[in-house]
Order: sequence, then C-alpha cells, then structure tokens
Amino acid sequence: MSKRTVLYTDPFWARTPEGRVDGARATLEREVFGDNYDLRFASCINGRYIHDDRDFERDLAEADALVICRYRITSTVVEAASRLRIVARQGVGYDNLNEELLRSAGIVGFNIPDYCTDEVAAHTAALLLALERNIVQQHNWLAVGRFDVYAGGTPRRLQRLTVGIVGFGRIGRAVAARLRPFYKQIVAYDPYVSEDLIEAHGAAKVGLEELCSRSDAISLHPLLNRETTGLVDARFLAGMKP
Repeated sequence: MSKRTVLYTDPFWARTPEGRVDGARATLEREVFGDNYDLRFASCINGRYIHDDRDFERDLAEADALVICRYRITSTVVEAASRLRIVARQGVGYDNLNEELLRSAGIVGFNIPDYCTDEVAAHTAALLLALERNIVQQHNWLAVGRFDVYAGGTPRRLQRLTVGIVGFGRIGRAVAARLRPFYKQIVAYDPYVSEDLIEAHGAAKVGLEELCSRSDAISLHPLLNRETTGLVDARFLAGMKP
C-alpha cells in the first residue's frame, strides 16, 4: 500500500531565519506520523510561500490531506487536489477553510479551537495597554533624543473606565482575565454564551449597542463568518463614545 501524502501549504514553524522552509524542522510531525505518511512542504523564498510552481502543483495533486494556516481553500484548490480527503487549519478561525465548499466536495475540514489562546490574549492586552499609556508616542520622541513624559498626551486612568469584549469564547475570556486588574469594569457581547458563564469570568453580559455606548475601549474576538463580516460598520462606530 502506498503512503498517504500530507501537504503543508504554509508551515510558518518550519521557516528558517533566512526565510526558507526546512522540512527537517518537522520533528514532532514525523514522530506522530512515523513512516506511514509522506510529508511534503511548500517551498518558501524570502518569507513568501510558493503556491504556483510545478512542485507545489504536483504535491497538491497527490495530497490526501492538507495542513493550512493562512492558505485559502478555493474551488481551484479542490479541483486540483483530486485525492484530497481532509483539511486541517492550524489556527482558531475557519473562514479560510471554505466549509461549504469542503462539505459539498465530501472533504472533512477542522480547526484548532485552543490554538495560541494565551499568546493572542497577552498580545491583545499588550497592544491595548501600550495605546492607553502612549508607549509608542513616547518611544518615538525618545528615539530622536527628546525626553518628554507628556508625549502623546495625558493617559487615561483605567480604573475609571469600561472595556468591552465582543466574542466571549476562549480568547475573549482569556483577554477578560488579563484586563480585569486594569479596568473598572468589563462588559461582553456574545449571543452564544450565557449570562451566567460571562459573569463567572468577571464580566457583565450586554447587547451590542449597549456595549458600544458604555465602553471606553473595545476588543473584537468573534469568528469571521457571514454573521460577523462587516460587524464594525457606520452604525457600530456612531454608537461608540467619541
């Protein structure tokens, strides 16, 4: 029996500092799959993955499984990958899986729901606090030799403010935990999470309009799908504080 082929379309973890892909870095994958599978990797030049050369087209045609990150599943991909049976997304969202297309083609697709929860939550808190404390403005002044503790204006006192979180899944809850020591109150909007569960994580459940009107800062963490595409529109912005 011939080996099954698993193709990694954009394996960021296998990239070298020089911006190319080194399949030897797939030590965990080879340990898991053993000798039963043929692991292949899209090439990368200067940090750009190559998806339009003959090698990739051959690998795609022979792939039984795809492992994607930012790579998008399209009808062209499905038609070219005639042996394809499963697609794994290395990430939380599944908008680039094109679930309806996969379903119609009889191909299984899945994401990794708990991927990088801590990293995303920590980065969200870092960006928001940097904004609140005018870190970037102060750095830019200091980098050109000017020391000014008032660069960027006077920071707000966070213990007087409310932060709103849209989307209260794994990452939204982790963000709430990291922001709770800084802000006076956390409000959350998620029609699929119960009030009791949101309160258990130290936030108050509110509607979207109320969240916009009450929040001094808003962090967005919903899945990207038909329901959430265009969520932040003119009406959303008009309902926010100045």
